[in-house]
Amino acid sequence: APVPDKYAPPVTHAWGRTPVRATVDGLTWKTSVSRGKDGRTLLAVPKKVRGAKGDGDRVRVRLEFNSL
Repeated sequence: APVPDKYAPPVTHAWGRTPVRATVDGLTWKTSVSRGKDGRTLLAVPKKVRGAKGDGDRVRVRLEFNSL
């Protein structure tokens, strides 16, 4: 899922990754967001979290990260 620029954390680790604690529709897990070559920040959402949701469906997302 793309993360809007105004909510994207700064890159803190190699390969453009930043560790985060992500919550999508009430399900929480530790992961990282990554910065793509096109500059977009992306959050990979596992299939078990997506459930029956598909492309274009609305979800509630919360990202928590620690700044350096």
